[in-house]
Amino acid sequence: MRSPHTALVNRLLCVAALLLAGAAGAFGQATRIVSANEFFAALIAHYAGIKTYEATIGIKQDTAVSTGRLSYKAPNLLNVRFDSPAGEVLNFDGKRLDVTVPSQKVVLEQDYKTVPDDQLAGIATAGALAVLRTQYSVAYLTGPDPVPLDKDTPDLVIKLKLVARASTSFSDMIMSVKDQMVRRVEATLANGASMVVDFTSVKPNAAVPDNRFVFVPPGDYTAVKNWLYDPSKQ
Repeated sequence: MRSPHTALVNRLLCVAALLLAGAAGAFGQATRIVSANEFFAALIAHYAGIKTYEATIGIKQDTAVSTGRLSYKAPNLLNVRFDSPAGEVLNFDGKRLDVTVPSQKVVLEQDYKTVPDDQLAGIATAGALAVLRTQYSVAYLTGPDPVPLDKDTPDLVIKLKLVARASTSFSDMIMSVKDQMVRRVEATLANGASMVVDFTSVKPNAAVPDNRFVFVPPGDYTAVKNWLYDPSKQ
């Protein structure tokens, strides 16, 4: 059954994928010039040491702008609390994804038997980034030297361009890396829409309690169960 809230939740899921693909940070700059593939391999190795992180996020998709706070704990716990525009919550406890839609007083629940590495919180792991490396070609956007983040932001970053080799959620991504953390991810969805996610106040290996990922739905919300697909057929 397709929910009338599918468009909103698809946006949140895309946001989750991007956040989890980039928020934990990159790696220290090498003293020699390395290839883009070496750079990305070192990023994967760095992620292997990330057990938790928290970050402030800003997301822009078309004209929609959202801000919030993300918490992650290995191997696959995720909580995103949006403070704008409507206070949505996205929570994944390793077995179930819950998404609140306050404007409709609805909570969308999706159970998972297994979670692929390139979906949901799993995308923040070293193994999932390795999956990205198999799905995308990796190159420097402008070369290995730092460049301004954009024309209005002088922060110097190294930009990687990832281009999908086959059909996937995102046709391409640009990851901007500064001082051992991903500063921005710009992605083009398969339908041509664009999304920009900025990361600030990133705290790798922060103390994140397990109860951060315990979701208790509001008592006056209506639950819509397994709105994406039947988990028994996974």
